[in-house]
Amino acid sequence: MKKSMKEEGGTLKFHAMELMKLSSALQTPNSKLRNSQRASALVITLAILVLVTVLVLSLFLSVTSERTESAAAANQGDAERLASGVVDLVKSTITQATTGYKSDA
Repeated sequence: MKKSMKEEGGTLKFHAMELMKLSSALQTPNSKLRNSQRASALVITLAILVLVTVLVLSLFLSVTSERTESAAAANQGDAERLASGVVDLVKSTITQATTGYKSDA
């Protein structure tokens, strides 16, 4: 009887060990799946972060170039008005200087 109890205890231990191996084998793919899901989430998050950063930088560059173009257009308008004013001043000076003279034509 003692032998059979020892043998039964040994087989129970063997079966318990087998069950533990099976449960760890079943848990391993699940944890690997969770790790791969976490890795995928990290990669997707980083990709979205890079995309948002690129969009923000392109917005800043666009605003900067538009501001520069706007300032240049304003300066060009000022220069055109100044040149027109100078032309008008020269015309009026010539008109005033030549008033009173009769032309031969």
